[in-house]
Amino acid sequence: MTIPAIIVTGIGVYGFGMGIEAGASPVVAGVFFGFAIASVVLTIDTGFTYVQPPLNNSSTDFKMLDAYRGLSMEIFVAAMSFKNFMFFGFSYFINAWIASEGPRKMFIVCGSINVGLLVTALPIYIYGKKIRYYYVHHDPLKALGLK
Repeated sequence: MTIPAIIVTGIGVYGFGMGIEAGASPVVAGVFFGFAIASVVLTIDTGFTYVQPPLNNSSTDFKMLDAYRGLSMEIFVAAMSFKNFMFFGFSYFINAWIASEGPRKMFIVCGSINVGLLVTALPIYIYGKKIRYYYVHHDPLKALGLK
């Protein structure tokens, strides 16, 4: 799901921003918005499994939950807190950014960040089992005396 998520995210977010900037019809904007929503669905799956893209609704990272089952509640709370504080912070500058530079620039920058973070999921997809196996058997919390 990682590669389709990257492709659909690019089509949806870039196309939506450029369509709005160009004054495209509501149907065209709606089609690109549909791709953007599909990217949210795909990246939720990717985010649950590999990486947590901050611009989508991924709630937690299952790789962390697999490696640290005893800390699952803390991981979930930390991920939710980070996401909520981040979007609260976004509310202070996103509207002014769109007003000053237009939606195209904002969607291209945010889409590029999202695609860049999704690209980091590719090595995790390839080496994820090895990494998880290592951390299950070499618990850093035990090594530091925290568990």
